[in-house]
Amino acid sequence: MMANTCKDPNECIGGYARVVSTVRKLKSSLPNPIYLNVADNFQGTFWYNKFRWNATQYFLDLEPADAMTIGNHEFDHGIEGLVPFLERIKSPVISCNINTTHEPEFGKLFNKSMIIERNGRQIGIVGVTTTFPSGWGRAVVLPEVENVKKEVDNLVEKGIKIIIVLSHSGLEVDREIAKHGGDIDIIVGGHSHSFLYSGTPSIGPDTPVSDYPTIEEQENGRKVLIVQASAYAKYLGNITLYFDEDGEIKNYEGAPIFLSHDIEQDTEVVEKLKPWKKELDAIQNKYIGSIRHQLDAFCYRKECGMGNLVTDSMTLEIPGEGIREALEYSVSDAENLHVMQVSGIKVIYDMTRKPYDRIVDLKVLCQACEIPKYEDLKDTKIYKVVLAEYIYAGGDSYKMFPNMLKIQLKAQEMLMHLQITFRNISN
Repeated sequence: MMANTCKDPNECIGGYARVVSTVRKLKSSLPNPIYLNVADNFQGTFWYNKFRWNATQYFLDLEPADAMTIGNHEFDHGIEGLVPFLERIKSPVISCNINTTHEPEFGKLFNKSMIIERNGRQIGIVGVTTTFPSGWGRAVVLPEVENVKKEVDNLVEKGIKIIIVLSHSGLEVDREIAKHGGDIDIIVGGHSHSFLYSGTPSIGPDTPVSDYPTIEEQENGRKVLIVQASAYAKYLGNITLYFDEDGEIKNYEGAPIFLSHDIEQDTEVVEKLKPWKKELDAIQNKYIGSIRHQLDAFCYRKECGMGNLVTDSMTLEIPGEGIREALEYSVSDAENLHVMQVSGIKVIYDMTRKPYDRIVDLKVLCQACEIPKYEDLKDTKIYKVVLAEYIYAGGDSYKMFPNMLKIQLKAQEMLMHLQITFRNISN
């Protein structure tokens, strides 16, 4: 669900209306279909900023999944922001590794696993959540592999021979679950936004990182399939499994479906989006100002214009050591970089050095100087900086910030008021 209208039809890909259209066609044409949702339904778009869980729940319920797990972004506004969604969503929600002993009301809203039936055969589905999220209150997210194994064993003891793991833990963790998680047949994964695809040429804008399905072999020779279909509703995962009488996979076929602009949008979803979008447009289309350059919003592996703009729009004060720690953390995982977006900072990293010792030069802009200049950062000095509320609250494991001074302007409030016209204006 996007707030903006595509001007170039060739760039209009994905979206929930295409997901629903494709799901409904598959369900009507294939025997014994199972529709699964791998979570992160809450995201930082205007839709979520304005409507929170309401729009998400409303539209997901137009085509309920047979099972849904919980992702890290479901905790973006804490347990209190997730509970209303779980109370109302039609899809059963499962996660086996969230200890809710100290959040009992939250724990009543989902189960560790579930059993469904297709063609007279029972199928167990186990949910699992990444240990990465923050904002879970007094709940505790436990290690994935051992807790999946425990729940899989419980299902096996009940006589379940076909078991699916619905995982929001990322491809590398899924590989470990596949190897050590017990009698699993297939893992339907998410979180790492991994695009899996077999054969050439590929489809869509993403480069495959592994085969679809990716296969891991356990010590006993058992082979476990793993599928994942990138992110942001650009693709719909699609695989057909053939089982023998003992519940073992004998064959499989399928591939992700690229939801290109040629894919028909579901008319029900399109019509029901209109009143919500009208309310959103009243805010989003208000003219505030213009910029001279195109804003690049793809910021994962480098600094970008959109990152500079957002970080310039909020302010708080923190010690220099907190800045240094956050920057080191943002490049600590060389295989999965999430470089922190900054403005008024010059930093040089040496990625050949050990994690948390990769900064070789760090300077900050002296705004109080008569002539602004960059100076070495001092760990004990207090700096006025800008920071998104989600990161400040410890989101994405930026745990160095929560004990520092309070933020002065909430990021979500800023985003709802900061409306930018994207234009290229010559000097």
